[in-house]
Amino acid sequence: NGSHLPEAHTIYTHALQAARQSGDIAAEADALNGLGGIDIRKGHSRDAIGLYQAAQACFRQRNDQAGQAKVLRNLGLAEDQLHDYRSAADYYRQAIAAYEDAADRLGAAQTRADLAAAEAELGSYDQAAEHLRQALPVLRQAKYQLGEAAVLEAIAELSLRRGQLAWAAAYFEQALDIYRSIDHPSGIAAELGSLGDVSVRKGAYQEAISYLEQALKLHRETGDQHGEINTLRNLAQALHGTGQPAAARAQLETALRVATETGNTYQQASAHRDLAENYHFLGEDQQARHHWQQALDLYTQLGAPEANQVRARLTARAAKRAEQPADQSTG
Repeated sequence: NGSHLPEAHTIYTHALQAARQSGDIAAEADALNGLGGIDIRKGHSRDAIGLYQAAQACFRQRNDQAGQAKVLRNLGLAEDQLHDYRSAADYYRQAIAAYEDAADRLGAAQTRADLAAAEAELGSYDQAAEHLRQALPVLRQAKYQLGEAAVLEAIAELSLRRGQLAWAAAYFEQALDIYRSIDHPSGIAAELGSLGDVSVRKGAYQEAISYLEQALKLHRETGDQHGEINTLRNLAQALHGTGQPAAARAQLETALRVATETGNTYQQASAHRDLAENYHFLGEDQQARHHWQQALDLYTQLGAPEANQVRARLTARAAKRAEQPADQSTG
């Protein structure tokens, strides 16, 4: 539970010091891996990568296949959060090979679901679907519900990308049922958020607001700031859809603040971009321009493809302003 993150951080930090003093490499690796997990939950992906790489070196030194597999998968998850899907997919493939070497079918199956999600982001839908087809029966046979829910979620995400909204909602619901049956708050929050996203895309904004407000409450209770930011941005879209642009803006400002606090540059850029569209919609062009420029700077810094889309928006606005007679020009 994320509300215990500070205590967990203290425990792992002490464990790390003790392991280093006694030269216990296995315990050191576990502590580094644990600290990486806390950074992931806080959205501090770059810090997590450093910790995971240190853990990986320890596991390699001990020739611990299972430990290496676990950390390779975690490195993939961290790259995933940074939206570097190529790098994430590469780590996941290495993790699957390491799990197979360690004869861990369950670990391999779970990581196939992660790989499928990264492949979907890269547009390799058929490959993603194939990995999910391989993973689901292994997890069901092992009665591993957490893994099964993750695969159902990945199938739902893939359906969403293919524009199959009804299928997506059905799979998200199945995953939600599992998370509820095992009382897994962060899983429940993720599925409620995803169902909210489906509702936004369907234009069922009131339904979306209900899902997203429940998700937001849970993300805050579990301390999952990455989930919180995504949910705030979707909630803003839903509020905008119900004709509440000012309420939408308040959610976006919170999203920007949390993204800035956690140092999540991609989410910061995206919150600036959403705010720009919000100000533009209300005819506040100077503010819109400010936020587009901020988004552009951050996306460019990340080498993200969104930089081109934002640059096009700024160029179009500049051209439009140049056409206006001097006395009508606004800011």
